[in-house]
Amino acid sequence: VGAGRLEPDDLVEILSSRDRHRAGPTAPAHGLFLIAVSYGGAA
Repeated sequence: VGAGRLEPDDLVEILSSRDRHRAGPTAPAHGLFLIAVSYGGAA
């Protein structure tokens, strides 16, 4: 969508099809990790 190759409605169709191949390649998880989660409220 951001690169102009898909329309927002295309994403709805891809997700509702539940066909992983239609979504395109998955980025490898090399070096990805969760640092923090913040909900913005008082603790």
